[in-house]
Amino acid sequence: MTEPQLDGEGPAAPPRANGELVFDDPWQRRLFATTMALCEAGAFTSGEFRDRLIDQIDAVPGPYWCSWQDALEHLLAERQLCRPDELTARVEILTAHSAH
Repeated sequence: MTEPQLDGEGPAAPPRANGELVFDDPWQRRLFATTMALCEAGAFTSGEFRDRLIDQIDAVPGPYWCSWQDALEHLLAERQLCRPDELTARVEILTAHSAH
């Protein structure tokens, strides 16, 4: 299985420094890893996610990783991979763990 590809440039390109991905907080790293795992599992393609991320960035400009989270949440809901109440509960759990 091939690793999902990320744009190196353009609106969907993750922040980088010296070629390495940049995460300001642990939740961003977990969000990235979760998205890549879902791509590798075949839940959606990296291209589908990239397109959704670009749409999200265009629709609601804001912090990059918040746009990433919104794009993933919308894609999960659209594909019915996670019910909204389950998603809310999981976000709350991750947020609580990030606070420690």
